[in-house]
Amino acid sequence: MLILINSTNLHSQTTLIPDSNFEQALISLNIDTNGLNGNILNSDAFAVTSLFIGNIGVNDLTGIEAFKSLVHLFAYNNQLTSIDLSYNPYLEVLDLDNNNLSSLNLDVNTALKSVYISNNNLSTLDVSNNLQLEFLSCNLNTISALDLSANTALKDLRCYDNNLSAIDFSSNTNLEYLFISQNNLSALDVSSNTALRTITCDNNNLNNLDVSNNVALRYFSCSNNNLSNLDLSSNSSMKYLLCNNNNLTSLDVNNLGDLFLFYTQNNQIQDIDISNNPDVKYVRAEHNLLNTIDVRNGNNHRINEFVVTNNENLNCVFVDNTSASYLNDWEVGSSCNFVADENECQTLSAQDFLEVDFAMYPNPVTASQVTVNLNAPKASISLYTVNGQFLLKKDLEQGNNTIDISRLSTGLYIAAIKTEDSTITKKLVIQ
Repeated sequence: MLILINSTNLHSQTTLIPDSNFEQALISLNIDTNGLNGNILNSDAFAVTSLFIGNIGVNDLTGIEAFKSLVHLFAYNNQLTSIDLSYNPYLEVLDLDNNNLSSLNLDVNTALKSVYISNNNLSTLDVSNNLQLEFLSCNLNTISALDLSANTALKDLRCYDNNLSAIDFSSNTNLEYLFISQNNLSALDVSSNTALRTITCDNNNLNNLDVSNNVALRYFSCSNNNLSNLDLSSNSSMKYLLCNNNNLTSLDVNNLGDLFLFYTQNNQIQDIDISNNPDVKYVRAEHNLLNTIDVRNGNNHRINEFVVTNNENLNCVFVDNTSASYLNDWEVGSSCNFVADENECQTLSAQDFLEVDFAMYPNPVTASQVTVNLNAPKASISLYTVNGQFLLKKDLEQGNNTIDISRLSTGLYIAAIKTEDSTITKKLVIQ
């Protein structure tokens, strides 16, 4: 009888751990003191408040129920298909990223503040009992509905690449960061979320988006939607703006004095004025319908990226200094000219009107020579750097003329073709 009592008592003091990788990790962490034997002393488990078992090849977390005092659980990058957290009521931080979970019950875990469950197989998620939740990352699942009405403390939501077709944020007035790209949203109402600092809603089906109440917005990415209008007059704190691949016909950023990155390529915008954006460093506006772009902000030398190619009607780019060497790195169309003011632009337009019939090809050129085809009795061509340094001159005859450029390095050059009646300047790009 005594032996039976002792055996029963011993059993009640341990909890089974069938996954040897799990137990070995506990031994390595000096948590499991009774060795690799398929169980753990309940007293060992009860003392643990933080458990780090990420990326150790665990398939089964049976035994986690013994960790009744657990506050932080990090079990990311494993092969878990299920987990029972009903005996862990004190959990505040849960990281189960990159597993194979198809379901997750968090009803008992009312103390949760941060949940990481991205890259699993979850199609549903219930966080209605997690009233203290501040951070939720559930990216890369197949979640089709998410009720956040009870999560009024939520500050950071990351649920990109799911199947959400609608979501209500009206109760989440403390929300500061919203990442909801790559879903099926046709509407997004963020009018109640005045604390928002970041919104990414790329790759949805949005036709309209009102951010007039989001005055704290600093990072805004709405690329790859169907937006035809975007009012940013209230968003004076915005620093990063990515609205490429939409249907925008105009965009006013004059009020965005802190603008640092501005991507608006693949729209239908006709004119861009960033002369009131002295901090802008990255500009992309290729594949639009631009007639002009004004970059006279006094800090052109700070711009690291400038791309306005594939705008057929763009002849004039207004800049601080038309002779500056950094313009060599700016990517513009072959018919574009860097000009200082409107009068210079109008003069160039008049020259184009008087232009003789000629072609210069290939342009850009990768070979050691370029061909100028002239449909006029006589002309001459002179090549200059963008800051006005003379390089070479050659007389042209009617028909094809070959210009040797083998001694010139890669970059942007000005070709001035002079006839008896006019001088026409064109850009030549050597690659």
